Amino acid sequence: MARRKKTEDDMVWTGKARVHHSDLELFKRMDNQYISDAEQEFFEAMHRRLFHLDRNDMTGDALICKDENPEGIWFQREYDYEFWVLTWDIKSENWIGSHLHYDSLAEVLQDPIKGTGITLWDWLRATDYKYVHYDRIIEY
Repeated sequence: MARRKKTEDDMVWTGKARVHHSDLELFKRMDNQYISDAEQEFFEAMHRRLFHLDRNDMTGDALICKDENPEGIWFQREYDYEFWVLTWDIKSENWIGSHLHYDSLAEVLQDPIKGTGITLWDWLRATDYKYVHYDRIIEY
């Protein structure tokens, strides 16, 4: 899938980082609207990464690794290129594989995962975020 070229109008300077406007809206909507402690932890961790993290010392986070969940979902944030990556391998007779890049957290959470009928956000909530690891750094 080809990525739409990000424009300066899509990004907002927060004083510490450039953040996609849809992520600003997402964090405002989610403030104190979490359905679980795990969801609150997820959004607080993503907020820290987007707004406060010094990105000079790493290239990204491997938040969900495909070998650690039954659906084979891989989810990472790439700092060098300012995008999110979602890959999945539904392990069934109807195997589906895909690798997509997204410009914002809001976009990757809300885009339906092809062939599943759910979004990444639906899946995260259904699993209570148990496959998310906040300390797995990717360095190239």
